[in-house]
Amino acid sequence: MDNYQKRGSRILEMRKDGASYRKIGNNFGISKARVRQILLQHKQDNDRRQRSEEIRRLFSSSNDIEEKWPKDVIVDGLLLQGRPRWSLQRHLDYRYVTEASLKDVMDFLIADYEKLPTDPREAMPAYRQKNVGRKTYSSLVHHLSEQDLGESFDTEWARRLEKLMRYLTKTGQHVPLLLRRYL
Repeated sequence: MDNYQKRGSRILEMRKDGASYRKIGNNFGISKARVRQILLQHKQDNDRRQRSEEIRRLFSSSNDIEEKWPKDVIVDGLLLQGRPRWSLQRHLDYRYVTEASLKDVMDFLIADYEKLPTDPREAMPAYRQKNVGRKTYSSLVHHLSEQDLGESFDTEWARRLEKLMRYLTKTGQHVPLLLRRYL
């Protein structure tokens, strides 16, 4: 836990104990407006996590990777943050997608190919998108690998991930550090 997370946790504790914004701010050497921002951000993050958990339960109970969902539901349900979230949103926006399935997300990250691709972008279509590099790609793949999105998703994702790892090693491609655990 970094210093800002520790400070945020302590601010939250103090507020729950009834401390005023001014008292909390004085304790940490920040303004009461900043205290309010930190508490609001914590509430928004908590609300986002709860919504994401509800959506993931829907994905899991549906157990249908081809069921279409509004694109915002897909992005929110995966609880992506930062560049990975932006990259997926951009991919969907540029294709004028209003509804997407979990299979569409899989197809964006790991193509389901028959013959061994000659170009890595055929196996990993996300690399075709500007500003998706190794770190963003690895983060997206790892994040999806850690999600519980239903048995059909888990089965198909494991199959594609295994296929991707075989492809990368067979062709001598670089396997990002974050993905080496899936070899």
